[in-house]
Amino acid sequence: MNRKINAPYRKANLQIPIVGFLAIIIVLFFSGCDQALEAHKRANEHLSQGRYEQAIAEFEQALAFCHQQSRKPCDLYEQSLADAKRRAGEHYFGLAQKAFAETDLGKAQQHITRAIEYAPQDAVFQQLRRRILEQMQVAEELRRQALALADGRQWDQAIETLQKALGQYRSLPNGTNDLNTIRQNAYEQYLTEARALLAGGDWDSAVAQANTALSYYSNGREAKQIIQQVANQRQALALIEAAKELLTQNQDPQSALNNLQQARQLYPSHPEVAALIVQAKQAVCDQKISAALQRQNQGDLHGALRQLRDCKRLLDSYGNIDALIGQIQVQIAESHIVKAVEFREQNLDGNALLHSLLALSYIPDHPQAGAELYAASLRLRERTEYALGYVGFQARPDTILTAQNLDSSVLVHLHAVKPPNAVIVDCMPFKTVLGRISINIADVSITDVRIQSDKPKDVDALLIGQVLDNHIEIQETTTYGKSRYQSGLQAVPNPDYTRLQNTVQEITRKLQEAQTQLTEARTSLRQSQSLTRTSRRNTTISQKEAMDTVTASQQKVTDLSNELTRSKASLAAIPPHHQNPVHSEHRYPIVHVTKTARLVCLLRFVHPDGAILLAEQITGLAIAEDDYVQPDPAHNVPADPLQMPSETTMIALALEDALSRIFALTDGFLWNHGNRFLSLMQQARNAAQQDLAIEHAVKYLFAQPVINPDSDRVVRFLTEIVNNYNGGETIDLKRMLRERCGVFLSPGALPADIRESANGLVISGFRRVELPPNLRCPCTLTMVEGIPIHSLDTLNAMMSQYGEGRHITLTVEHNGQYRLIDVNLVRAR
Repeated sequence: MNRKINAPYRKANLQIPIVGFLAIIIVLFFSGCDQALEAHKRANEHLSQGRYEQAIAEFEQALAFCHQQSRKPCDLYEQSLADAKRRAGEHYFGLAQKAFAETDLGKAQQHITRAIEYAPQDAVFQQLRRRILEQMQVAEELRRQALALADGRQWDQAIETLQKALGQYRSLPNGTNDLNTIRQNAYEQYLTEARALLAGGDWDSAVAQANTALSYYSNGREAKQIIQQVANQRQALALIEAAKELLTQNQDPQSALNNLQQARQLYPSHPEVAALIVQAKQAVCDQKISAALQRQNQGDLHGALRQLRDCKRLLDSYGNIDALIGQIQVQIAESHIVKAVEFREQNLDGNALLHSLLALSYIPDHPQAGAELYAASLRLRERTEYALGYVGFQARPDTILTAQNLDSSVLVHLHAVKPPNAVIVDCMPFKTVLGRISINIADVSITDVRIQSDKPKDVDALLIGQVLDNHIEIQETTTYGKSRYQSGLQAVPNPDYTRLQNTVQEITRKLQEAQTQLTEARTSLRQSQSLTRTSRRNTTISQKEAMDTVTASQQKVTDLSNELTRSKASLAAIPPHHQNPVHSEHRYPIVHVTKTARLVCLLRFVHPDGAILLAEQITGLAIAEDDYVQPDPAHNVPADPLQMPSETTMIALALEDALSRIFALTDGFLWNHGNRFLSLMQQARNAAQQDLAIEHAVKYLFAQPVINPDSDRVVRFLTEIVNNYNGGETIDLKRMLRERCGVFLSPGALPADIRESANGLVISGFRRVELPPNLRCPCTLTMVEGIPIHSLDTLNAMMSQYGEGRHITLTVEHNGQYRLIDVNLVRAR
């Protein structure tokens, strides 16, 4: 039984390998055909674009694919491959011919070799190859001959032979390098000979050999230097001869010296030039000393000094040159001292100071010049002192208390923060005099004849103030807010009641349907019971069903009746409506109150001659704002009471604000009081009053001793004047002003990192300063040199008077304790 079932199965298995093999053969056949055609197609594309190597490789691949196919002719692929090789051979043969014609035998050999690889039997290709090899051999032989000639120093023949070889074989290996080497060796030989001839004094032959060297290497720097050196030495000899003639005839020694100095540059090794230069310098010095003495006799001391200094620069210790220079310097210094005395007697101390500095520039330790400088500096410091007369604030009867507060605060502040060269004079009694003339001081001129006898004396300016206004104003604006409140109740159907009512209705409907079904079932039962016995026997089954239907209908009616009773009881226990609150919106007023305390002052700085130096109206403000709402419990509006500072507090705050502005104005005026000299200097310059312009310029430097753009401009003006006084000679005026007068100082700065905060100036750290024990940073800067500091503006104004290197004392506060710190100011960054 098993043998019969499995026999056909074994036969089928024997047939499967045969069928599969045939399928593989068919696939390979067509696959090989496709690959050969694809390779043939790619080969033709390469061939059409001149890529012969790629084309031949693809043709060979196509032929290989074709040979893998059984019983298929490959003539097409063989012919295509042969045609490709023929075209490749002709291509490289053409390239070889071109390179051969251009004498590029190396490339010609490469191309003909490739051509023969593709067409090894072509006689024309072989013939060209022989010609190329023969010409390469000829060129190589010429190269060997050239190198042999070079070894024998036959430079021209060697170069000519190698150039001929390169003409036949331009890509001759090392041919160009050999030619450059031969040229360089020839250049070195002739250069060596030129150097030897130059050292032996044969200048003409040296130049000839150098030119020959350049014929081999035109960029030869050493050969060119030899030619230039010979030319320089010949020029130097001519200059030396001309100088000797001038010195022999004692004519124009300066020209002789110029010639010799030029000759020394051209011919440094000339044996006579050094001695001749000394001789010429002596002749020039003799001439300059004679001219100096003549100028001295004529009173031209600066001209004489220039002649002597020129002589000293030539020969530092020639004759008695130092004594002559010292004598004239003393004369110049004494002439400036005389002028300094004259100017001091005329109360022109700025001019006296300049002439004292000029005298000291010649004789630094001259006692009289030093004394004059000290006296002029002392008087300049006194005369640049600024006296500010404080008159105080005039006020109406209702603002007298405010004016009194301003008076005391401003006067105390002025005494506390005034610069070192400022004086505060209490002139408050003068306010009464002004008040007798007019209640409005702003309209009063202090040049009024009625107050001339009462006007304060010896002040540079008067500070007069007036309280123009001091009041509190209240503004109210009304906006509106909204509140929500319960305005009543509203009956809303109870969703639970409605839902249960629907349930009762649904049960009632179902009960009615059940009762109808029960009635119909009873009727059917009665009908079945009234039939005859014979009929009843035939309808036994229908009567039983009727009984079951009646029973089921009766049970359903009972269940629905019970459920309806329970639902009605639940419905009776639920209210049919809810009482929901009704909310309404109420618009109520919100009153925004702004209380403003305003203090308006007029501040005037008045010159004693009546001119207004500065006038400014200052307003101090204190503003408080708040909202208030009246309570309305019925409309759910809570109370918001008004909270405002008292009027006394507001007035005090406005006063504090005004004082901060007044302090800034007075500080700026006092710390920059020296600016008045700038305008006076310009006025004097415009009027061509040079002495007066100098006076105000120097006073400005003493009033503002630290460098700033204006002081730079002032010193440039003074330097020009000094140069004119000094016969055109320049002195370092800036240095002398700094070192001898303590002005024109580099701007100073505290060696600390400082920032401004609401609590004052905070020092976050010091730089190279030894701090007292128990002091840590950050700390608060409170005073500088005993002057209270409240802002960076005040600190910067102070620093404009203190230069780099000045020793000052700081007061700082840390954790409620005050410490003194001594520091030296550093250069401002």
